[in-house]
Amino acid sequence: MKFSINREYILSALQQIYLVSKYNTSIPIIGNILITVLRNKSMFITGTDLETEITKKIKLISDVEPGNTTVSTKKILDIVKSFPKESSINFFLKNEKLFILCKKSKFVLCTLPYKNFPNLNNWEKKLKIRISKNKLKKLIESTYFSIANQDIRQYLNGMLLEIKKNNIRSVSTNGHRLSKSKIFIDKNISDAYIFIIPRSGVFNLLRILNQESDFVELVIGEKHIRINIEKYILTTKLLEGEFPEYKAIFKKNSFNVNILIVDCFMLKNTLKRVSVISDKSKCINLNLKKNLLIINIKNFNQELAEEYLEAEYLGKEMEISCNSDYILDALNTIESKRVKIFVTNSYSAIILADEIYNYTSHIIMPMRL
Repeated sequence: MKFSINREYILSALQQIYLVSKYNTSIPIIGNILITVLRNKSMFITGTDLETEITKKIKLISDVEPGNTTVSTKKILDIVKSFPKESSINFFLKNEKLFILCKKSKFVLCTLPYKNFPNLNNWEKKLKIRISKNKLKKLIESTYFSIANQDIRQYLNGMLLEIKKNNIRSVSTNGHRLSKSKIFIDKNISDAYIFIIPRSGVFNLLRILNQESDFVELVIGEKHIRINIEKYILTTKLLEGEFPEYKAIFKKNSFNVNILIVDCFMLKNTLKRVSVISDKSKCINLNLKKNLLIINIKNFNQELAEEYLEAEYLGKEMEISCNSDYILDALNTIESKRVKIFVTNSYSAIILADEIYNYTSHIIMPMRL
């Protein structure tokens, strides 16, 4: 195997793939990337953590010698980063060692057999669709922050996707908040496809969705999903388990509600200001009065912050305590100027939704003082 490449081209690929390729003492090859060079001057760089796999395709210009190898992701990334910008780097494989040459520098790295590199290629597709990249990005960004992290209930450590007819819905929850969002697609799907993408797959998907491309291709299998965008291919295993009945949860919290309508921008700024003195719990109090929202917070040192906001509200007076970060995350998904907040009583969850567009909404559980 032999090839030459500009530093910037390979560096951007290595930085993306490094996020999934982490060293594992029990399976050392997971800490390596797989490099494949073909006769047609195409090069593929692949990294995996056994759950998620990312491949970047690079078109080489110089002459090549085809071949395959695996090498430490961290070492090759650190080496490439150390070279001057826009420099040309030469790679060649000899006696199971990878030689890296740039100007007056020379590195020789150990490799592992490429045939031992695990891959997520052997599965059959059930559905293949092409959708707008910006729509998919918006769908993911509207709910990803509610995904649980290392919950004992594995199905909460991921995002539910539902593909039905001409729409795709994303749902996530950590047990303390629940977010859902929906986009419409051009294709009408006859069957329903419901699956859970793991947390790592969702976060890596968001990173590659920053590529300059108009469309994304989704390929869905029984236990895998693959996303093709520009020159990146992301493949991830799907989580098993039954996701909570989110529709019933929203329905339960939509009865006998009072509606507060407030300026979204002003509410966000107010929450950011008063949260300056908050403690780790991020607990904030919302006092609802006639056409008025009073936001206050008191920390363990008995320090106090309070602010008044004009609002539309004619319901009963009440005080609700919630996590301020959860509210801010939800507000960042609101597109209209004002946000609707549905409240039942001081001990029930609140629902945040766009005043005009009803495609995204969030449930936030109250905090007990």
